[in-house]
Amino acid sequence: MNSGEFQRESILHMRSLLCRTQLDTLAALCLIDEGRSDAALRMLHESAEGLQREFFEFHQRLERLTKNKPDTSIWDQIPLLGGRSEEAHKAAKAMSRQFDKHVFPLIADVTSAEPMDVHLTHQEVSRMCEDHQRRRSMSGRRELRQ
Repeated sequence: MNSGEFQRESILHMRSLLCRTQLDTLAALCLIDEGRSDAALRMLHESAEGLQREFFEFHQRLERLTKNKPDTSIWDQIPLLGGRSEEAHKAAKAMSRQFDKHVFPLIADVTSAEPMDVHLTHQEVSRMCEDHQRRRSMSGRRELRQ
Protein backbone atom coordinates (compact mmCIF):
# COMPACT_ATOMS: atom_id res chain seq x y z
CA MET A 1 0.00 0.00 0.00
CA ASN A 2 1.45 3.37 -0.92
CA SER A 3 0.99 6.57 1.06
CA GLY A 4 -1.81 7.84 -1.21
CA GLU A 5 -3.83 4.67 -0.72
CA PHE A 6 -3.18 4.72 3.01
CA GLN A 7 -4.35 8.32 3.33
CA ARG A 8 -7.45 7.74 1.17
CA GLU A 9 -8.43 4.64 3.16
CA SER A 10 -7.91 6.46 6.46
CA ILE A 11 -9.95 9.46 5.34
CA LEU A 12 -12.70 7.17 4.07
CA HIS A 13 -12.77 5.40 7.44
CA MET A 14 -13.05 8.73 9.31
CA ARG A 15 -15.80 9.95 6.98
CA SER A 16 -17.77 6.75 7.48
CA LEU A 17 -17.57 7.24 11.26
CA LEU A 18 -18.83 10.81 10.96
CA CYS A 19 -21.63 9.83 8.55
CA ARG A 20 -22.78 7.11 10.92
CA THR A 21 -22.89 9.65 13.74
CA GLN A 22 -24.86 12.07 11.57
CA LEU A 23 -27.38 9.33 10.77
CA ASP A 24 -27.69 8.49 14.47
CA THR A 25 -28.33 12.16 15.20
CA LEU A 26 -31.01 12.33 12.52
CA ALA A 27 -32.66 9.21 13.92
CA ALA A 28 -32.54 10.77 17.41
CA LEU A 29 -34.28 13.89 16.09
CA CYS A 30 -37.02 11.67 14.67
CA LEU A 31 -37.40 10.00 18.06
CA ILE A 32 -37.65 13.41 19.74
CA ASP A 33 -40.38 14.43 17.27
CA GLU A 34 -42.26 11.29 18.30
CA GLY A 35 -41.94 12.31 21.95
CA ARG A 36 -39.38 9.65 22.79
CA SER A 37 -36.64 11.91 24.11
CA ASP A 38 -35.38 9.25 26.54
CA ALA A 39 -34.68 6.86 23.65
CA ALA A 40 -33.11 9.70 21.66
CA LEU A 41 -30.75 10.55 24.51
CA ARG A 42 -29.74 6.90 24.87
CA MET A 43 -29.11 6.69 21.14
CA LEU A 44 -27.01 9.86 21.12
CA HIS A 45 -25.04 8.68 24.14
CA GLU A 46 -24.31 5.30 22.56
CA SER A 47 -23.40 6.96 19.28
CA ALA A 48 -20.98 9.36 20.99
CA GLU A 49 -19.36 6.51 22.91
CA GLY A 50 -19.03 4.47 19.71
CA LEU A 51 -17.48 7.38 17.83
CA GLN A 52 -15.01 8.04 20.63
CA ARG A 53 -14.09 4.37 20.86
CA GLU A 54 -13.56 4.13 17.09
CA PHE A 55 -11.37 7.25 17.10
CA PHE A 56 -9.25 5.87 19.94
CA GLU A 57 -8.89 2.50 18.23
CA PHE A 58 -7.88 4.22 14.98
CA HIS A 59 -5.38 6.35 16.88
CA GLN A 60 -3.90 3.28 18.58
CA ARG A 61 -3.56 1.43 15.25
CA LEU A 62 -1.96 4.50 13.71
CA GLU A 63 0.50 4.73 16.61
CA ARG A 64 1.50 1.08 16.18
CA LEU A 65 2.15 1.73 12.48
CA THR A 66 4.41 4.67 13.26
CA LYS A 67 6.48 2.83 15.86
CA ASN A 68 7.44 -0.13 13.70
CA LYS A 69 9.47 0.56 10.61
CA PRO A 70 8.29 -1.64 7.73
CA ASP A 71 10.45 -4.52 6.56
CA THR A 72 11.96 -4.00 3.13
CA SER A 73 10.44 -6.38 0.67
CA ILE A 74 11.76 -7.51 -2.68
CA TRP A 75 9.49 -4.90 -4.30
CA ASP A 76 11.09 -2.11 -2.27
CA GLN A 77 14.48 -2.93 -3.76
CA ILE A 78 13.36 -2.48 -7.38
CA PRO A 79 14.07 1.01 -8.77
CA LEU A 80 10.94 3.07 -9.51
CA LEU A 81 8.79 0.57 -7.58
CA GLY A 82 10.67 0.61 -4.32
CA GLY A 83 10.13 2.79 -1.29
CA ARG A 84 6.37 2.39 -1.16
CA SER A 85 6.43 0.85 2.32
CA GLU A 86 8.69 3.61 3.58
CA GLU A 87 6.42 6.19 1.94
CA ALA A 88 3.34 4.74 3.66
CA HIS A 89 5.24 4.68 6.97
CA LYS A 90 6.09 8.38 6.60
CA ALA A 91 2.45 9.15 5.74
CA ALA A 92 1.30 7.26 8.86
CA LYS A 93 3.71 9.30 10.99
CA ALA A 94 2.47 12.57 9.47
CA MET A 95 -1.16 11.55 9.97
CA SER A 96 -0.45 10.55 13.56
CA ARG A 97 1.11 13.96 14.27
CA GLN A 98 -1.87 15.74 12.72
CA PHE A 99 -4.31 13.52 14.59
CA ASP A 100 -2.51 14.20 17.89
CA LYS A 101 -2.47 17.92 17.25
CA HIS A 102 -5.96 18.56 15.86
CA VAL A 103 -8.34 15.68 16.62
CA PHE A 104 -7.24 13.78 19.70
CA PRO A 105 -7.38 16.74 22.13
CA LEU A 106 -11.02 17.39 21.20
CA ILE A 107 -12.24 13.88 21.96
CA ALA A 108 -13.02 12.86 25.52
CA ASP A 109 -11.43 9.63 26.72
CA VAL A 110 -14.21 7.05 27.00
CA THR A 111 -12.07 4.82 29.18
CA SER A 112 -11.65 7.56 31.78
CA ALA A 113 -13.79 7.51 34.90
CA GLU A 114 -13.42 11.29 35.17
CA PRO A 115 -16.73 13.13 34.88
CA MET A 116 -17.06 15.49 31.94
CA ASP A 117 -17.97 19.10 32.66
CA VAL A 118 -20.55 20.66 30.41
CA HIS A 119 -21.10 24.37 30.82
CA LEU A 120 -24.38 25.84 29.61
CA THR A 121 -25.64 29.32 30.19
CA HIS A 122 -29.10 29.95 31.58
CA GLN A 123 -30.18 31.18 28.13
CA GLU A 124 -28.94 27.99 26.43
CA VAL A 125 -30.85 25.80 28.89
CA SER A 126 -33.98 27.95 28.45
CA ARG A 127 -33.72 27.73 24.66
CA MET A 128 -33.30 23.95 24.82
CA CYS A 129 -36.37 23.64 27.08
CA GLU A 130 -38.41 25.86 24.77
CA ASP A 131 -37.37 23.82 21.74
CA HIS A 132 -38.26 20.62 23.54
CA GLN A 133 -41.69 21.99 24.56
CA ARG A 134 -42.36 23.22 21.03
CA ARG A 135 -41.48 19.83 19.54
CA ARG A 136 -43.70 18.04 22.06
CA SER A 137 -46.64 20.34 21.30
CA MET A 138 -46.11 19.82 17.55
CA SER A 139 -45.99 16.08 18.13
CA GLY A 140 -49.26 16.25 20.09
CA ARG A 141 -50.95 18.20 17.30
CA ARG A 142 -49.89 15.59 14.76
CA GLU A 143 -51.40 12.83 16.90
CA LEU A 144 -54.70 14.73 17.18
CA ARG A 145 -54.90 15.10 13.39
CA GLN A 146 -54.40 11.38 12.91
